Amino acid sequence: MSGFPFIRSASSLFQVRGLQKQEVILTEKIKRLGEAGQIVKVAPGYARNKLIPQMLALPALEKYVLLVRNQLKALPPEEDDSEDTDKIKQEEQKKKDELDKVLRRLDSGRVVIRRNVGERTILRQCVTKTDLVSEVRRQLGVQLQDTNIAHESDFSTLGEFQVPLRLPKNLVLPGSRERLFLKLRIRRK
Repeated sequence: MSGFPFIRSASSLFQVRGLQKQEVILTEKIKRLGEAGQIVKVAPGYARNKLIPQMLALPALEKYVLLVRNQLKALPPEEDDSEDTDKIKQEEQKKKDELDKVLRRLDSGRVVIRRNVGERTILRQCVTKTDLVSEVRRQLGVQLQDTNIAHESDFSTLGEFQVPLRLPKNLVLPGSRERLFLKLRIRRK
């Protein structure tokens, strides 16, 4: 007999609270624990207080194991999350690059409109926002709306103009500018 009379056997040493594990089947992927459908051993309190109430796992009884695995088979296979985030980042970068190209085209481009002239330099037909939007689309390949043009009145004379553009505040403009202007030249037909 050992020198400790209160210890009956070596197996009783391992029956200390917290060393027992409970088997559960995971219903969802849990970081550092396992994939959905996998049977893992966890602390009983973790299973009882966290996993089972939040339906992240079920006790590893035969009926639950069959149920979870059958349901997982019925679901379409999921793609890897890292691939999804890479695709999303690539799409966002592509959109950002396209937007930068459009902004640079607006910044460096010039729209030329030809009109018939009446007396001196006064135009017979004014250049409206609608005319300007269609010419920007045709000449620069940029889709603008009437609301993007901040100039309120129509153009009625020949000359060169800096037309202020109204763009969303969150855009980063070329050259770190605060505003972007469209260069417009109205020439004689």
